[in-house]
Order: sequence, then structure tokens, then C-alpha cells
Amino acid sequence: MEYSKQVMSLGITLFNLLSTESLGLNRNHLTDIDCAQTLALFGHYCPSCPQPELTLDTLVVNVGDLLQLISNDILKSVEHRVLASRLGPRILVACFFWRDTLGGRTRVYRPIEELLAEDNPPKYRGVTMKEYTSYAVRAKGVNGTFLQSLKL
Repeated sequence: MEYSKQVMSLGITLFNLLSTESLGLNRNHLTDIDCAQTLALFGHYCPSCPQPELTLDTLVVNVGDLLQLISNDILKSVEHRVLASRLGPRILVACFFWRDTLGGRTRVYRPIEELLAEDNPPKYRGVTMKEYTSYAVRAKGVNGTFLQSLKL
């Protein structure tokens, strides 16, 4: 429970930094639109790397499709990957922040109005979390990304 609280606190800090430093918005903008409403933790076993000298130690923060959509391509979505460990096998805990898909399935996420201009029109149509999660579960990387299907 304490770990979850600390991860949630870190996530909110990261969303606040993305809001101000990357997007030039109010500090709480991304948390105010519920980007950090739900935290999901997943555990993974990672075997040791046969050539650890070819890997680098790092903390990776992946931006997902939804943040790319609402930032109108200022933030870029990346595919999740795991870096090998020099120290042998390990347990990896992946943490995901998103909008509550059960309670708020009808809210439409679209490019943030404050980021749009005549020379920077919206690049994506709006999408509900219900539509987004339904596609993610069905397609899982098949036929391109969900973002490609939302391009205007």
C-alpha cells in the first residue's frame, strides 16, 4: 500500500512537470483532466541478460498514446520495452496511470484546446476511454497504432 502511494505521488509529480515544462500549461492541467486518476501495477519476471555490458541502467518513463493525442503530438508515444539487468534475474513492476475506464467511459479526450492554433490544428479526433481501451484490448499492436486510426 505504501509503495502504491509513493508511485502515485511520483506519477502526479511527473504529470505536473509534463503540464508545465513540456506543454506550457497550468501545473495541474493533466491531473485536472484525470490523467492520473487510476494507478495499475503489473509485475514481470526478467531473466538475467547474457551480455550485460551491452545494456545501460536507466529509469524509463513511457508516454502513451493518450498523452500523444491530447498533446497534439508534442509528447510522443513509445512502445514499452524492458532493459536487461546486469545483476541477474529480477522482478520488474510496471506502473500505468490512466483515467478510470469504468466510471468515466463517456468523457471524450481530444487535443488540448490551449495547444491548438491556426498553424497547429488538431491532428486527432476525440476518443472515449471506452473506445480506447476496447481497441487496445482487441488489436494489441495489429494494423498499426490506435493513434493512426484517429488521425484527421
